[in-house]
Amino acid sequence: MARDKSMQRGYRDVGYLLCGKIRLFRPAHIEVRSWFRHVENLGKQVVANNRVAIQGWFQENYPALMHLIPERRHREFVAGLMERAKEEHI
Repeated sequence: MARDKSMQRGYRDVGYLLCGKIRLFRPAHIEVRSWFRHVENLGKQVVANNRVAIQGWFQENYPALMHLIPERRHREFVAGLMERAKEEHI
């Protein structure tokens, strides 16, 4: 989030905002218990600072979302997600 608490950082803000709600946005084809394991795996990748794995996780679980984000902005999206995860110790 920008220093003045506004959303002005493009796809970085999308990642930042989505991170706080990721547990609620379970894809319909994944069962609830399985989804929590998926989210736990994402958390491990964040802790490991594995940006490639995080991007792959989103491409696997949210392909339509990742299709909407221009490829050149995927790193920006992941950076926002990681920023939020670290702030909230996810």
